[in-house]
Amino acid sequence: MYGKCFVRLDKSTNARRSKSEKYLYQDANYNVIRRGCKVRLCVDKDFDEIGEQMVVRFSLRDGQISKLVPLNQNELETPTNKSFTLKQMSIKTEDSLYCTILIGEDELVGMWEIDIRGRNKVGDTIYSNSVSIFLIFNAFNEKDPTFVEDPSFVHSYINRQIDAVCYMTNEESSKPYIKQWDHSQFSREGVDVVCDLLHKLAKTKYLACDDRNDVVRLTRRLSYCVNEYLLFGDWKKKETEFNGKEIQPSRWQSSKDIFKRYLDDGERVKYGQCFTFAPLFTSVLRCLGIASRTVTCSNAGHDTNGSLVIERRLIRTNNGDVRSEQSEGIWNFHCWTEVWIRSKDIFKRYLDDGERVKYGQCFTFAPLFTSVLRCLGIASRTVTCSNAGHDTNGSLVIERRLIRTNNGDVRSEQSEDDLGNEFDGWQVLDATPQEVSDGLRQCGPYPVKALYKGEINLKYDGIYIFSQMNADVVDRILEFDESSGIYTDKGYSFDENHSHVGGMIVCPAKEYPLTVEDITLQYKPEEGTVEERQQYYKALHSTQGYSYEHPVAESDQNNAPNAAGQLIKIKTNSKAMSIGDPWQIEVSFSNFSANYIFSRYDVTVNTNDTNHDIYKIFDISEDMKLLPIRKTTKIFTVEAREYLVDNFTNNLIFIIRVETTNLQTNEVFLNLY
Repeated sequence: MYGKCFVRLDKSTNARRSKSEKYLYQDANYNVIRRGCKVRLCVDKDFDEIGEQMVVRFSLRDGQISKLVPLNQNELETPTNKSFTLKQMSIKTEDSLYCTILIGEDELVGMWEIDIRGRNKVGDTIYSNSVSIFLIFNAFNEKDPTFVEDPSFVHSYINRQIDAVCYMTNEESSKPYIKQWDHSQFSREGVDVVCDLLHKLAKTKYLACDDRNDVVRLTRRLSYCVNEYLLFGDWKKKETEFNGKEIQPSRWQSSKDIFKRYLDDGERVKYGQCFTFAPLFTSVLRCLGIASRTVTCSNAGHDTNGSLVIERRLIRTNNGDVRSEQSEGIWNFHCWTEVWIRSKDIFKRYLDDGERVKYGQCFTFAPLFTSVLRCLGIASRTVTCSNAGHDTNGSLVIERRLIRTNNGDVRSEQSEDDLGNEFDGWQVLDATPQEVSDGLRQCGPYPVKALYKGEINLKYDGIYIFSQMNADVVDRILEFDESSGIYTDKGYSFDENHSHVGGMIVCPAKEYPLTVEDITLQYKPEEGTVEERQQYYKALHSTQGYSYEHPVAESDQNNAPNAAGQLIKIKTNSKAMSIGDPWQIEVSFSNFSANYIFSRYDVTVNTNDTNHDIYKIFDISEDMKLLPIRKTTKIFTVEAREYLVDNFTNNLIFIIRVETTNLQTNEVFLNLY
């Protein structure tokens, strides 16, 4: 025999408890519920008594994940799994009852189906219809990583539907203007699109359903989904070339229009650019209950190799023409998305990942170790010392190196690791398809607080994000001989104006979305200050391609426009040596051509004394053969007796001159350091 029951959702109670009243088209069959909240079910039945084997089944739509809650008065307040607990069951009438189930604070987000299965007391098989709940993050719950305290914050960055995108014009990049944007995050179309993106992640195995409770992994993968499945990017078409269903990127003003087009056509919508991707991604995140906002940065850098230097190649021809050839550049402006996330509990992250948690400092290591010791029953406590010294050589002396420059400035150079507070709060995400990260076009999340401190080696994509708002510019001068087709590298010219990359960083204002809020100082100190340079150099020193002599990655320096020409690069140990130590000079000679080059090099070192007289202190010449498409490195040593000239002071200038002469063509190549 079979028995049947009919399940309905108590829409008004559920929406009120979850503060999800704004989501549209909720009814007895579909509700939006926040994690950590209760869901109330109404059950109409055609049998007398509930059996001990009857359960409410919660099934995640995209995966083989089901969680069962026994409909048994004896099971009240007893969690039968990690996330669902029967809190209340009451008889309404002879043929109906109410049951209230608490959903766990760390449950998987997405669409869940709810039905009833089992047997009644006489052994009849019981089944029911199914209803759906869209489970989202809970910014109102202190235990949720998306929690925010300020109610106005929730209103502005989760609930506000009519928002804006900030644009910058070529003529007045310092004066952004506002374009209205309708997020439609509470629309059924928005919910359906988010569910479809989650389904695609599960299908492609880019994000396992079990990981949907991890807001960091989830938002990172969604930044990929938006450009891979939802919106197609285009930066080449002219206004007259768009036809049919192709929409010019600047004409979009609503996420709902993109959602509907995607659901109707079942394919990626055409077209978008950063000012479309960013607000669209903001809509997706708000639909999931996560505080987010769209940010715009003027003069945004595009650094492709992680050097924090934007290289502009200037090609100079025989007739005096100059053209620019570059893979890196500076965009007039770029938009990305910020999301509000708190850090997770350390022990949980370790148990989940099975590997060392990133990252900690003394104020994290000490209490963590105290916890481990107390767990072992060992009395322990955490101690703090102000102005703590860091003696690296056992001398009981802290050495501070003071650097005096020609213009009289003095700076201190020493090891510092004071990171300050944890990096909770705004995190940068970018859904615009640009560089590949971990095999996918995804970017972030990365803490804004870490960027401000020049910390760029955390997860994820800190170097690339930092370069968008703070990078230096270098011009690489290449001379092209049209008759021979050969490029000659003439070295680098650094732009002394460090403010060319990353101007204003703005977003719609918290109180009034159609006005602009300047948040530049949340990302970096004021341009032109010592603090801004310190932030940049702290970040620069931690890049893989950094060298003290030249802040351009070697892979970038050796990337000539074609396989012809010659490049000389000079490095020294001057930053690490003390006066009296040997001075080592490393010179690399790169041959970009497909032929052997027979040449003579001449390395000289000159200095001047306080009377500005020039002295040659080192000179060596030798013939050499450069192999095709290879780099040859020579190391020269200048002894202390050679560079310790009369009237030696710290203000002396040493000039290293490396000249090579091609013995076949008599061409001369020169580099100075």
